[in-house]
Amino acid sequence: MQEKSGFVMVDILRMLSIAFQVHEKIADISLVQADVLKRADMTPGIRQVELAEQMRMQPTKLGRIVDQLAEMGLLERRKPTNDQRVNGLFVTSAASENLKIIGDVVDELWVPAWKDIDPQHVEIFRQVLLKIQHNLASHSDHPSIRRSTKPLLED
Repeated sequence: MQEKSGFVMVDILRMLSIAFQVHEKIADISLVQADVLKRADMTPGIRQVELAEQMRMQPTKLGRIVDQLAEMGLLERRKPTNDQRVNGLFVTSAASENLKIIGDVVDELWVPAWKDIDPQHVEIFRQVLLKIQHNLASHSDHPSIRRSTKPLLED
């Protein structure tokens, strides 16, 4: 049963990814750029290497994406106030419209997905996902999995 659930989760992610990529409002930003921008917005000052690990991406590939977003004026590397030794990633004020559009598109995709599902079941689903995330992170010796313990779903 659990392995079938995994296939369903992967298929849902694939469908959402395709729907996001072909959405007409996201013509000027790729899915991976939107993902980087949103994650940088959720964790201001995140180090590039941490974000690469979180996204399971090679740091050089992420560096190119960060460069693209910086050229677009949406993201910048700067030293966070709490650590002057390294650069952190910060979204710029110019990114606010892009982040709003990304949020709107995500909402447009999820509203039909949640159709006819009781809000209590949605909350149970969220709690189950958090528990799966925690279990995977706590039972792994791989550093990038263990660092993924910061839940993205917590309010």
